[in-house]
Amino acid sequence: MRRRHFLCSVAAALSLQPAAAIAQSLAKRPLVAVLLSSSATSSSRIVSGFLEGMRELGYVEGSDFEITYRYADGDETRTPDVVGEIIQLKPDVIVTPNNFVAITARSATATIPIVCAALLDPVGLKLIAGYARGSNVTGILYTASVGGLLFKWLDLALEMVPGSTKMGLLVNAIDAQGEWFTRFLKTAAASMPVRFVPVQVRLRDDLEAAFQTFKREDVQVAVVIPHALFLTEYRRIVDLAISARLPTIYSRDYVEAGGLISYGIDVRENLRRAATYVDKILKGASPSDLSVEFPPKAELVINMKTAKALGLRVPWSLLARADAVIE
Repeated sequence: MRRRHFLCSVAAALSLQPAAAIAQSLAKRPLVAVLLSSSATSSSRIVSGFLEGMRELGYVEGSDFEITYRYADGDETRTPDVVGEIIQLKPDVIVTPNNFVAITARSATATIPIVCAALLDPVGLKLIAGYARGSNVTGILYTASVGGLLFKWLDLALEMVPGSTKMGLLVNAIDAQGEWFTRFLKTAAASMPVRFVPVQVRLRDDLEAAFQTFKREDVQVAVVIPHALFLTEYRRIVDLAISARLPTIYSRDYVEAGGLISYGIDVRENLRRAATYVDKILKGASPSDLSVEFPPKAELVINMKTAKALGLRVPWSLLARADAVIE
C-alpha cells in the first residue's frame, strides 16, 4: 500500500509539472493585437497577409505568439472603444492597416508599439517625428505621393471612359481622410475637363441612394474614396455600381469581387511586410528606431468580365500596363 501510494504521489507530481511549465510558457508568449475598422469578413484576405508574413519569419501562432482581433465593422465612432479594449489587454504590439486606427491608438498610448501598414501623411498628422525616426508608431506608407495617386485615378477614369465630363465620388461624410482625398482630387481636376459630383454617405443604408444620385446626375465614371465602411460593404457597392452600369474605380478587394478597375497598393502585401516590424519589436527593437518604409509598387488590376458586362472596350494601352487581368 505504501509503495502504491508513493508511486501515485510521484505520478501526480509529474503530471502537474508539465501543466505548470505550459502555464509559464503561455504567460511568456507575446500578444499581438490586430485592429481593423472594417469587418472580419471583408478583412479576411488582407489579414491573411500578416499571418503569412509571420509564418515566413518562423513564427507559429499559439506557440511563439498569441494574436487577438478587434473590428469596428465600418463604424469609426466605435474605434475609440475598440482601441480601449485592446489597450487594457496590454499587448506587446498593435498592428493595423488603417490610418485612423493608428491615430486613435497613438492618442490613447505612447508606450505600446503601433505598426500601421497604410500610413497616410504620418508626419503631417504628427504620428511620427520624421520618416527616419518616429514615436511608438511606425510602418509602411499607403502611397509615396498622394497627388500622384489621385492624378492616376483621374487618368484611368478618362482612359477607361473617354470624353467623361462628370465624375462621381463616393465619400464617407464623417471621415476627415475622405475630405482630404476629395480636396486633393478637386485640385488635381482643376486642369482637366471634369466636374465632380461628390456624394456623402454616413450609413450602410445610404449606399443605394448614393448610386441613384450618380445616375440622376448623369455621372459617367466614379471613384470610391477608401474607407472602412465601404470596404465592409464592398460586395454590395460592386453590385450597385454594376446595376447602375457605372464604371467605377476602387481598391483591389472590390475588383476581385467583380468591380471594374483598381489602382494602388495591395494592403495585403503591406500587412505581410508589416510582420517584419513586429518581428523586430518582439526581439526588443524600439518602434522609434524603425524607419517608415515606402510602399511597394502600385498595382493596376482590371476585371474584363465586368468591363464586358458594362459594354466597355478596354484600351489595349491600359491592358498592356495592367499587373493583373481578371477574366
